[in-house]
Amino acid sequence: MAEMLDADLSPSWVNGELAKVEKAAAAVNESWQPAVNETLSGDEIYSNGSPNLLVVGNDSLYIYALTRQPVSDGDTWGCTLLDTPDAPQFASDAGKALEAGVKEADITVHQLDWDDLLRPLWGHATRLEKRAYTALEKVEERVDKFDRATTPGRLKQHFTAWEDLNTDAEEEIACCDVFQKLARQVDNQFALIDLESGEMRDPIAGAESLRSIGEWLQTWDGRIYEKLSSNLVNWAESLFSYYPVLVEALSPLIGRWGTSAIRALSCIWQIEADEKRRPLPIAEQQTRYALWEKSLDETLSLLGPQQLWQAWDALSQILDLSWRGSMLAECVNSLLRPVLDGRKHTDQGCLEVFSFPA
Repeated sequence: MAEMLDADLSPSWVNGELAKVEKAAAAVNESWQPAVNETLSGDEIYSNGSPNLLVVGNDSLYIYALTRQPVSDGDTWGCTLLDTPDAPQFASDAGKALEAGVKEADITVHQLDWDDLLRPLWGHATRLEKRAYTALEKVEERVDKFDRATTPGRLKQHFTAWEDLNTDAEEEIACCDVFQKLARQVDNQFALIDLESGEMRDPIAGAESLRSIGEWLQTWDGRIYEKLSSNLVNWAESLFSYYPVLVEALSPLIGRWGTSAIRALSCIWQIEADEKRRPLPIAEQQTRYALWEKSLDETLSLLGPQQLWQAWDALSQILDLSWRGSMLAECVNSLLRPVLDGRKHTDQGCLEVFSFPA
């Protein structure tokens, strides 16, 4: 390496070269910003015991801020957010320090991340399903033992055990079914478009639905239900903060192609988006496919083939954006985390190099 660079690779030389690169990266990062009015996402990440805040553009994926600070509080993150460009919306998780920073920076629209709600919700639904299957397997094992028993005493013993196991299995299945139904009700509110009307989901009705589910979960025993209930009740309104921003973004499309056409195309977009997220029952798939065809026929009759594709492209560009969470910032942090964890020391200069626009 020394021969290739024709230089003495002493620690002082390496540090000096790194300092030059860090200074140049900081200068470019400060002067260059995308000329787009995009929504932003933010996420905290800790390394070596110190907090770092990442702010990324949801359209450009440009890193507007990647800063290390001695403490994580509202004043600190508020000052950081004041240095970012004005944005129609800022999304993050429900971390208290970052939430306080948003208030200090007087950011009007703060969107909470739906993933922080849905991830533990569906995670617990999966655990309940596994418990139900495990309970059924125990019942079948006991049936097999009963069939192989030959004495009255053994038959009675296995039958009594089977009754207890069967009761447990029925309870596990009932709990799983009820919770799965609740999870689907919550997940339905994640959809941007209400398929019955073709319009954007009503944020007031959506928040009320989430709160009512959260209040019902308060009657369930267990810490996971306490957590889910608290999230549903306390986050309900902030999960729909995107609504006015998205309404404004869709207004030019409605003005150009009309309300009916945009409603029909929105239904098509939502049906296709739901298919990508999770498998649906066959009956529901058939119902949605019929609605998909009906919406397509309606749009064709209103716009014709050429205008239909133009309207579809314009609508998809808007609806495909990250409206309901900070997952883009968290994805970038997932790439940074192993790099930061593998370093004994990381200063602001290193972060400037990491955030240097490629």
